[in-house]
Amino acid sequence: SLWREQMGFKLNSLCEETNLTKSTKTVFSKLCDHTSLKPNGLYQCFPSVKTVARKTGLSTRTVERAIKLLRENSYISIEKMRCKQGGYPYNLYTINVEKLGLKDQTD
Repeated sequence: SLWREQMGFKLNSLCEETNLTKSTKTVFSKLCDHTSLKPNGLYQCFPSVKTVARKTGLSTRTVERAIKLLRENSYISIEKMRCKQGGYPYNLYTINVEKLGLKDQTD
């Protein structure tokens, strides 16, 4: 949707202003691309490490390190999720929009 594209652009612009390394910014930017505002009011996404690596051209290990840095620096939080019907577990990433200076979806 247009709103999602605009929000992704806004999050990516804010991401570029951080003091993160180039590869960490690249991973953060890709997470922001996948993010949407959920009914709970949070900006969340759940791409796999493999998907992020493929879309950024980075190795899976580099993506894992970047995600760890993002979590340690409070740019994202990670919740381990389990599929109800026995599917593969996955990580649910929540973008800390306050850390980026974005207060809520009306900004």
